[in-house]
Amino acid sequence: MSDERGTSFGGALARSWRRWTVAAVALVVVSVPTGTAVAASAASSKNAITNGNFSAGLRGWSPEVVATGEFSGYPKIAVATPNSPGWSWMHQCDRSQGTKPFLSIDVPGGAAGYVQQQLSVPSKPGRLTFRTWGNLDPVQVTISIVTVRDGVVRKVLSYSPPTLQSTPASCSGRGPVTKTVSVSAFAGQKIDLRVQATSSEENGTIADFDNFTL
Repeated sequence: MSDERGTSFGGALARSWRRWTVAAVALVVVSVPTGTAVAASAASSKNAITNGNFSAGLRGWSPEVVATGEFSGYPKIAVATPNSPGWSWMHQCDRSQGTKPFLSIDVPGGAAGYVQQQLSVPSKPGRLTFRTWGNLDPVQVTISIVTVRDGVVRKVLSYSPPTLQSTPASCSGRGPVTKTVSVSAFAGQKIDLRVQATSSEENGTIADFDNFTL
């Protein structure tokens, strides 16, 4: 009888060992691809543009004057928030911005200026995207790509952003828009991304930008 109990116990132990081993192997097999997927997702979500949300001011961006225009002291290139002096109207006209910073380029009377950032375009890039709007009078914006190897400037987008004010004291009812640009032609290259604005008008001639991603 003792032999039968020993055999029964041994068989039960062997079955328990097999079940534990199978469970452990299954756990390992499942956990490895999960970790790999997380790492791959983190790598693919990396933004090739430095400080694209301007949370660090103009870090990573170089401001340049193209033309001063009719009025002294312009263009004015700065990072502001809706809480900055002169910008409180945005709390009514664009509540979605909250208190987040953004880039503003003020270009009255023919003034023109731009910011530029050098970066490496991924070998398989997504699209360049950003959020943009204007203040009161119309502004013309040009997005250009400068290839570092030869210095050639290529315009990839021109537009007039929607103005959020109809008067200095009232909103137009329009809102910011998201622009997208294909940069696949520059895959794997080092480029300068240039964001330029100009206007022939005088009042509230400001182009605004936020959330550059690539």
